Amino acid sequence: MVERIYIYPIKSMDGVSVSTATIGVAGGLAGDREFAFFDESGNFVNGKRYPKIIQLRARFDLRTRRVTLRIDGAVTYSLDDDREELAKAVGDFLGIKVGLRSDPAGFPDDVEAHGPTIVARETLAEVARWFPELSPAQMPPRFRPSILIGDCEPFWEDRLVGPKGAPVEFSLGNVNVTGAKICARCAVPARDPNSAKEHPRFQRIFVSRRKESIPDWAEPSRFDHFYRLAVNTSIGPSEIGKTIGIGDPVTLRANAPA
Repeated sequence: MVERIYIYPIKSMDGVSVSTATIGVAGGLAGDREFAFFDESGNFVNGKRYPKIIQLRARFDLRTRRVTLRIDGAVTYSLDDDREELAKAVGDFLGIKVGLRSDPAGFPDDVEAHGPTIVARETLAEVARWFPELSPAQMPPRFRPSILIGDCEPFWEDRLVGPKGAPVEFSLGNVNVTGAKICARCAVPARDPNSAKEHPRFQRIFVSRRKESIPDWAEPSRFDHFYRLAVNTSIGPSEIGKTIGIGDPVTLRANAPA
């Protein structure tokens, strides 16, 4: 069952928990990663290249398309009318010059699988148990899923990816989805979502425990390494405009491991 849905209006900034989301023009959630900051070399300004951006707190109003940043106080910007001012504020905070761009198709991390990233709530709870010194509440902002599913065991989402050439088809409510791959993680999950301080042993511990915890239903050929968590998905053009909502069932349709 779909338990939580997150939209991240600006890539690498805070998300918004919503009750419903519409499938957008590229198969992702409409409004997700619609905006992104770029540096002068044309690279994404994200937590991998510029960890300090993780320290920025952003509160979004999706209805009015505004964002309130907390940098020495709270300042609100229109995502449509105040882009230059917003880019300057973020650039000044980071100490670099940045520009803000938008694209209705979004700026997904995975350019091949544009659909929402899915993980089970119990998966994140299990990962939290690997790191007793970290808060379980930090796990969603560390891994930044689009959809959190409930009522299942840890790593249930690994069922949604099969061998290459044998994709697993499933549905979220009435939206047809294909599992593409187990998401390879970057440096961001190792960083505190408030301070951006890096856990010195995060990846080493994660890889060791993930390897030990691979369920029987996981497709081993999709794990060239074990720093992987959550499922990247693809959604076809026929699903554009359909809606996913909290409480929608997750139904396996084809080629799913038992």
